[in-house]
Amino acid sequence: MAAKAANVSFAETNAAIQVLDKAGKKGSEGGVALRNTLAILSRGRFLPKETQEQLKAAGVDINALADKSRTIKERLELLKPILKDSALFSQLFGMENANAARALVQNTEELDRLTGAITGTNSAQNQAAIVMESYAERQARIKQQIEDFKISLFQATGDLSLWSGTITETLVPLAQISPMLLLYFQNRSATNSFVFHGS
Repeated sequence: MAAKAANVSFAETNAAIQVLDKAGKKGSEGGVALRNTLAILSRGRFLPKETQEQLKAAGVDINALADKSRTIKERLELLKPILKDSALFSQLFGMENANAARALVQNTEELDRLTGAITGTNSAQNQAAIVMESYAERQARIKQQIEDFKISLFQATGDLSLWSGTITETLVPLAQISPMLLLYFQNRSATNSFVFHGS
Protein backbone atom coordinates (compact mmCIF):
# COMPACT_ATOMS: atom_id res chain seq x y z
CA MET A 1 0.00 0.00 0.00
CA ALA A 2 2.83 2.41 0.83
CA ALA A 3 4.48 1.73 -2.55
CA LYS A 4 1.19 2.25 -4.37
CA ALA A 5 0.55 5.50 -2.49
CA ALA A 6 4.07 6.69 -3.38
CA ASN A 7 3.49 5.71 -7.05
CA VAL A 8 6.33 3.17 -6.95
CA SER A 9 5.93 0.34 -9.46
CA PHE A 10 5.90 -3.33 -8.52
CA ALA A 11 9.24 -3.80 -10.28
CA GLU A 12 10.86 -0.96 -8.31
CA THR A 13 9.36 -2.21 -5.05
CA ASN A 14 10.66 -5.71 -5.73
CA ALA A 15 14.11 -4.37 -6.64
CA ALA A 16 14.25 -2.19 -3.50
CA ILE A 17 13.34 -5.17 -1.29
CA GLN A 18 16.14 -7.18 -2.94
CA VAL A 19 18.62 -4.36 -2.28
CA LEU A 20 17.52 -4.21 1.36
CA ASP A 21 17.77 -8.00 1.63
CA LYS A 22 21.42 -7.83 0.52
CA ALA A 23 21.96 -5.10 3.12
CA GLY A 24 20.72 -7.43 5.89
CA LYS A 25 17.06 -6.38 6.10
CA LYS A 26 15.48 -9.79 5.57
CA GLY A 27 11.84 -10.60 4.80
CA SER A 28 9.23 -8.41 6.43
CA GLU A 29 11.96 -6.29 8.02
CA GLY A 30 12.93 -5.11 4.52
CA GLY A 31 9.29 -4.38 3.67
CA VAL A 32 8.84 -2.30 6.82
CA ALA A 33 12.10 -0.43 6.15
CA LEU A 34 11.01 0.35 2.58
CA ARG A 35 7.56 1.48 3.75
CA ASN A 36 9.12 3.84 6.31
CA THR A 37 11.62 5.23 3.77
CA LEU A 38 8.86 5.92 1.24
CA ALA A 39 6.70 7.57 3.90
CA ILE A 40 9.53 9.90 4.92
CA LEU A 41 10.37 10.81 1.32
CA SER A 42 6.70 11.61 0.66
CA ARG A 43 6.51 14.10 3.54
CA GLY A 44 8.22 16.78 1.45
CA ARG A 45 7.27 20.23 2.73
CA PHE A 46 5.83 18.66 5.90
CA LEU A 47 9.29 17.64 7.10
CA PRO A 48 10.43 19.49 10.23
CA LYS A 49 11.52 23.05 9.42
CA GLU A 50 15.08 22.56 10.69
CA THR A 51 15.49 19.42 8.55
CA GLN A 52 14.17 21.26 5.50
CA GLU A 53 16.65 24.11 6.01
CA GLN A 54 19.60 21.74 6.35
CA LEU A 55 18.53 19.74 3.29
CA LYS A 56 18.21 22.95 1.24
CA ALA A 57 21.65 24.06 2.46
CA ALA A 58 23.04 20.71 1.22
CA GLY A 59 21.40 21.28 -2.19
CA VAL A 60 18.54 18.78 -1.80
CA ASP A 61 15.27 19.78 -3.49
CA ILE A 62 12.54 19.02 -0.92
CA ASN A 63 9.72 19.12 -3.48
CA ALA A 64 11.53 16.69 -5.79
CA LEU A 65 11.86 14.19 -2.90
CA ALA A 66 8.08 14.02 -2.65
CA ASP A 67 7.47 14.15 -6.42
CA LYS A 68 5.54 10.96 -7.22
CA SER A 69 6.17 11.32 -10.95
CA ARG A 70 9.85 10.48 -10.35
CA THR A 71 11.11 6.93 -9.94
CA ILE A 72 12.29 5.82 -6.52
CA LYS A 73 15.85 5.72 -7.91
CA GLU A 74 15.64 9.38 -8.98
CA ARG A 75 14.25 10.43 -5.61
CA LEU A 76 16.90 8.51 -3.69
CA GLU A 77 19.72 9.94 -5.80
CA LEU A 78 18.74 13.42 -4.62
CA LEU A 79 19.99 12.37 -1.18
CA LYS A 80 23.51 11.39 -2.25
CA PRO A 81 24.97 14.80 -1.22
CA ILE A 82 24.01 14.13 2.43
CA LEU A 83 25.28 10.53 2.64
CA LYS A 84 28.41 11.63 4.51
CA ASP A 85 26.42 13.77 6.93
CA SER A 86 25.33 11.02 9.34
CA ALA A 87 23.62 13.46 11.68
CA LEU A 88 21.44 14.98 8.95
CA PHE A 89 20.71 11.56 7.45
CA SER A 90 19.61 10.26 10.86
CA GLN A 91 17.60 13.43 11.48
CA LEU A 92 15.76 12.92 8.19
CA PHE A 93 15.03 9.19 8.51
CA GLY A 94 15.30 8.60 12.25
CA MET A 95 17.81 6.25 13.84
CA GLU A 96 15.66 3.16 13.20
CA ASN A 97 15.35 3.80 9.43
CA ALA A 98 18.70 5.46 8.67
CA ASN A 99 20.62 2.27 7.81
CA ALA A 100 17.96 0.96 5.43
CA ALA A 101 17.63 4.35 3.71
CA ARG A 102 21.44 4.58 3.47
CA ALA A 103 21.57 1.13 1.81
CA LEU A 104 18.99 2.25 -0.76
CA VAL A 105 20.72 5.59 -1.49
CA GLN A 106 24.15 3.92 -1.82
CA ASN A 107 22.80 1.24 -4.16
CA THR A 108 20.67 3.23 -6.61
CA GLU A 109 22.57 1.71 -9.58
CA GLU A 110 21.84 -1.81 -8.33
CA LEU A 111 18.23 -0.76 -7.73
CA ASP A 112 18.02 0.43 -11.34
CA ARG A 113 19.63 -2.78 -12.66
CA LEU A 114 17.25 -5.02 -10.71
CA THR A 115 14.25 -2.94 -11.77
CA GLY A 116 15.30 -3.35 -15.42
CA ALA A 117 15.77 -7.11 -14.96
CA ILE A 118 12.25 -7.49 -13.55
CA THR A 119 10.43 -5.10 -15.90
CA GLY A 120 8.65 -6.74 -18.82
CA THR A 121 9.24 -10.31 -17.66
CA ASN A 122 6.52 -12.82 -16.96
CA SER A 123 8.59 -15.16 -14.80
CA ALA A 124 6.37 -14.42 -11.78
CA GLN A 125 3.33 -15.51 -13.81
CA ASN A 126 5.11 -18.65 -15.01
CA GLN A 127 6.12 -19.56 -11.45
CA ALA A 128 2.56 -18.95 -10.24
CA ALA A 129 1.18 -21.20 -13.00
CA ILE A 130 3.55 -24.02 -11.95
CA VAL A 131 2.57 -23.65 -8.29
CA MET A 132 -1.15 -23.52 -9.11
CA GLU A 133 -0.94 -26.82 -11.02
CA SER A 134 0.80 -28.71 -8.21
CA TYR A 135 -1.07 -31.54 -6.48
CA ALA A 136 -1.18 -29.69 -3.14
CA GLU A 137 -2.56 -26.52 -4.68
CA ARG A 138 -5.25 -28.38 -6.67
CA GLN A 139 -6.24 -30.23 -3.50
CA ALA A 140 -6.42 -26.91 -1.61
CA ARG A 141 -8.68 -25.46 -4.34
CA ILE A 142 -11.05 -28.46 -4.11
CA LYS A 143 -11.19 -28.14 -0.31
CA GLN A 144 -11.95 -24.44 -0.69
CA GLN A 145 -14.76 -25.17 -3.16
CA ILE A 146 -16.30 -27.58 -0.65
CA GLU A 147 -16.01 -24.94 2.09
CA ASP A 148 -17.63 -22.37 -0.20
CA PHE A 149 -20.48 -24.81 -0.92
CA LYS A 150 -21.01 -25.42 2.80
CA ILE A 151 -21.11 -21.68 3.46
CA SER A 152 -23.64 -21.07 0.67
CA LEU A 153 -25.73 -23.99 1.88
CA PHE A 154 -25.74 -22.57 5.40
CA GLN A 155 -26.69 -19.12 4.09
CA ALA A 156 -29.50 -20.59 1.97
CA THR A 157 -31.01 -22.65 4.78
CA GLY A 158 -30.52 -20.01 7.47
CA ASP A 159 -32.16 -20.97 10.78
CA LEU A 160 -33.17 -24.40 9.47
CA SER A 161 -29.59 -25.62 9.76
CA LEU A 162 -29.36 -24.20 13.29
CA TRP A 163 -32.54 -26.04 14.34
CA SER A 164 -31.50 -29.28 12.68
CA GLY A 165 -28.08 -29.11 14.34
CA THR A 166 -29.61 -28.53 17.77
CA ILE A 167 -32.20 -31.29 17.32
CA THR A 168 -29.50 -33.72 16.17
CA GLU A 169 -27.40 -32.90 19.22
CA THR A 170 -30.41 -33.63 21.42
CA LEU A 171 -31.32 -36.89 19.65
CA VAL A 172 -27.83 -38.41 19.83
CA PRO A 173 -27.86 -38.94 23.64
CA LEU A 174 -31.46 -40.22 23.44
CA ALA A 175 -30.45 -42.73 20.78
CA GLN A 176 -27.55 -43.84 22.95
CA ILE A 177 -29.76 -44.54 26.00
CA SER A 178 -32.69 -46.01 24.04
CA PRO A 179 -31.46 -49.66 24.43
CA MET A 180 -31.40 -49.14 28.21
CA LEU A 181 -34.91 -47.65 28.18
CA LEU A 182 -36.18 -50.52 26.04
CA LEU A 183 -34.65 -53.06 28.44
CA TYR A 184 -36.14 -51.20 31.42
CA PHE A 185 -39.64 -51.21 29.97
CA GLN A 186 -39.35 -54.89 28.95
CA ASN A 187 -38.30 -55.84 32.50
CA ARG A 188 -41.06 -53.74 34.00
CA SER A 189 -43.62 -55.33 31.68
CA ALA A 190 -42.39 -58.82 32.58
CA THR A 191 -42.58 -57.97 36.31
CA ASN A 192 -46.15 -56.63 36.02
CA SER A 193 -47.19 -59.76 34.10
CA PHE A 194 -45.74 -62.01 36.79
CA VAL A 195 -47.50 -60.08 39.56
CA PHE A 196 -50.81 -60.19 37.63
CA HIS A 197 -50.68 -63.96 37.00
CA GLY A 198 -49.48 -64.68 40.53
CA SER A 199 -52.42 -62.96 42.14
